[in-house]
Amino acid sequence: MEKLGDEIWTVTQPLKLGGADFGTRMTVVRLGEELLLHSPVRIDDALAERLSGLGRVRWIAAPNTFHHLFAGRAKERWPEAEVLAAPGVEKKQRALPIDGALPDAAPEAWRGALETLFVGGMPALNEVVFFHRPSKTLVLTDFLFNFGDEGGWWTRTVLSMAGARGGAKQSRLLRFVMKDKEAVKRCRDEMLGWDFARATVCHGDVIEGDAKDVVAKSTAWLG
Repeated sequence: MEKLGDEIWTVTQPLKLGGADFGTRMTVVRLGEELLLHSPVRIDDALAERLSGLGRVRWIAAPNTFHHLFAGRAKERWPEAEVLAAPGVEKKQRALPIDGALPDAAPEAWRGALETLFVGGMPALNEVVFFHRPSKTLVLTDFLFNFGDEGGWWTRTVLSMAGARGGAKQSRLLRFVMKDKEAVKRCRDEMLGWDFARATVCHGDVIEGDAKDVVAKSTAWLG
């Protein structure tokens, strides 16, 4: 577990898709004495103990229709936590007890510290992005990937085919599921109105320092 800034941490784990190493990342946000687990990863006893040392797990977020696989296991471990999910997750995880749909169900306890934005125009993904004000961190899921040129030849080949190699990019998969480019552009513009200096992504490296410029350049094709 890595501390990024004030009241925010990440947990990165290996994840192979089609034999390629995409990796995955959970972002942990602390609000008072309570924790939000954004896009949970596999949580074993050791990680659960470390999380409990930070605070009480209060919310589990499944932020798009692809990042929900470990939400149920997190709920089993912390049954008192609320599961908040992007629209459409309920159709893919029918056994997952969802307490509210994001962003409408954002708790009052988040006010002033954590903002949410539903990215319209991509109904197959329905991503909800987060902005953590205290740490100036934009929390993304699949809206951007940020891979360098590392990895084995197969991973590099798959990432190249996906249009996701060589820095922060919107992958070909994301472009494929995009049905309303103007709607996505409007949401991108709203994101850029937030005062962030860092961006976490679920696949690839955390974007530090010049994150707003990186997000703007990597989405410039939207117009």
